[in-house]
Amino acid sequence: MSVRIDAMDPTSFKIISGMSFSTTIGPYISSFILLMNFTVILLTVALLARIASSLRTFLTSTLLSNLKRVAYFNAHRSISVINRKLWM
Repeated sequence: MSVRIDAMDPTSFKIISGMSFSTTIGPYISSFILLMNFTVILLTVALLARIASSLRTFLTSTLLSNLKRVAYFNAHRSISVINRKLWM
């Protein structure tokens, strides 16, 4: 940070700082933007994890339902074959 006395107006003795607005507030703005990006990425990952969990639950229940249907069909077919053999 450089400090100088304005030579153009010696009566006012204004002290002018060498730091501009962008150098004082810039790191805070970039930190805020980085934090927002990080937050958005975390929310996206959480949402994708939630969707994956729901999809896994749906697919598991669908698979179990189909397996149950196949088991019932096979059991009924076995019983039908056994009954047919018994009556012949």
